[in-house]
Amino acid sequence: MVYPRVCPSCGRNEPSPEQLYSTRGAIDGGTPSPWRPEQPGRMLDLRCGGCWALFRWDYFGSRLIEMIKEGDPDGAPDGIRTDN
Repeated sequence: MVYPRVCPSCGRNEPSPEQLYSTRGAIDGGTPSPWRPEQPGRMLDLRCGGCWALFRWDYFGSRLIEMIKEGDPDGAPDGIRTDN
């Protein structure tokens, strides 16, 4: 039950994954917590700080649910050009 070690879009690997990603949203679902199996788990919408990919992550299942938007290989947010 962790954030992804490696970004599923750009492959960036950080010693502290919690610093690489920002949580953009959370909903019930996914794998239940081992401490409270009667309650639904959490699915997080995470944004990679390296490439700006947006994806849904099963927190307690430690797995990718859905790639919402692939990241930019240059690491630029949407609409910002880096080839000036």
